[in-house]
Amino acid sequence: MTKTKYVVGNWKMHTTRESALKLVNETVEGLHKNPSAEDCRIIICPPYPHLYTVGEILRNAQLPNVFLGAQDCSARDAGTGDVPAQMLLSMGVKYVILGHSERRLRHHETDHLICSKAEWVAQAGLTPIVCIGETLEEREAGQIYAILKKQITTSLRRDFTGIVAYEPIWAVGSGAMATAVDIRDAFEMISELLSGYLAAELPPILYGGAVQNGAQAKEIFSLQMDGVLVGRACLEAAPFLDIIHGADS
Repeated sequence: MTKTKYVVGNWKMHTTRESALKLVNETVEGLHKNPSAEDCRIIICPPYPHLYTVGEILRNAQLPNVFLGAQDCSARDAGTGDVPAQMLLSMGVKYVILGHSERRLRHHETDHLICSKAEWVAQAGLTPIVCIGETLEEREAGQIYAILKKQITTSLRRDFTGIVAYEPIWAVGSGAMATAVDIRDAFEMISELLSGYLAAELPPILYGGAVQNGAQAKEIFSLQMDGVLVGRACLEAAPFLDIIHGADS
């Protein structure tokens, strides 16, 4: 059975309505001209205000392996200004990024909160993409395994069936991707921890952290990773398409 590969584009806070339309249309046009492999699942995650517009374009494009994703979701006890999972579902969202390092650091999101969000997302019929990863200080202190273990056992329920994304916080937004040795070591640690903790089968494991081009994506897939979580490089169609086709090779 062919292994599914994932390419997730996180637009973060970027794009106006006009630039969002331009970006998604150029991406769709590129995929129509040069389709990705059938085993490559592409997930585009625009900011909340653009979900409907981008989702409509993706639906009309009729690309069977391209899906709409959201960058976050509220927990069960949501209130003013929050966005619940059922609302995302009604917009055509299929995947939701949770626990991104920027939200953990800037919004002080805890592992327990992320676990609650992941449960809420799954109950709505969506697939959570839960991010984990260590800071530079934790890495230099030799705490990588301990940090990943804590995040996995606290951010995920034992029956978790979504996707896990490893994003070394020291690489996010830096332009410097982790080395092949770093990525392979992280994959082995995460696989071991997940296998020993989850009651369900091992979920797909993605790498996120300064993935800039198709050659880097190809290298990451060669290291057993199931996919890539892309930031800056997905804000232009050409490099994002290059990464998608790097996953094909």
